[in-house]
Amino acid sequence: MQLEQQETFTIHGPQLEILGEVETKLPAPAKKRGVASLVLVALALVSVFGIGGARLKGTQTAAVAAYTEMCTTNSGRTDTGRLAQAAAQVVAEAGTILGEDNAAVQQAQKAVNEYIGDISRQQPTVHSEMVNAVELAYKTAHAQRDKQDRRELDIAHDEFTSYENIIVREYLTKYNKYAAVVNSTAFPTAQLGALWGVETMPTFTLLG
Repeated sequence: MQLEQQETFTIHGPQLEILGEVETKLPAPAKKRGVASLVLVALALVSVFGIGGARLKGTQTAAVAAYTEMCTTNSGRTDTGRLAQAAAQVVAEAGTILGEDNAAVQQAQKAVNEYIGDISRQQPTVHSEMVNAVELAYKTAHAQRDKQDRRELDIAHDEFTSYENIIVREYLTKYNKYAAVVNSTAFPTAQLGALWGVETMPTFTLLG
């Protein structure tokens, strides 16, 4: 009868020394080969995932720092202020077409107010939600009027698009790079990342 070949689990590097010390301190029943192996595998997984979680958290911190750098760099400019004004104008034009009680208009108005109220401009999620809400209000209103009636809406949206694209091109390239790394690490982001306070981060693309 052929014995089934057992898989081996190999640990390399500094973790080997640490886990070796742990094994010597295990109580006698736990030093049995099967139990000890399971304990060491569990400790190795915790160690590896812990390091992965720390690195993921570090990448998230770098992304937030890059967004903050954009805010600081842009503090002496008017791009973010003009973006907020243009967003408010799009919402106003959409409200004229759809009515101020329209759900898309109300949501966009709320998002614009939150963006304007975020004086520090250090929350990329607030920025992203504002852009998405304004775009939805614009598209909803745009579909309700013919070319003549939506002229003012289109003018406001063109200005909004222009300022958002300036910010994305000039300031958010570094932020997008880090955010993409966080978002592409699917397993830690969804499971382990939550233990480190890591969540999916918004990324910014040029508006068409």
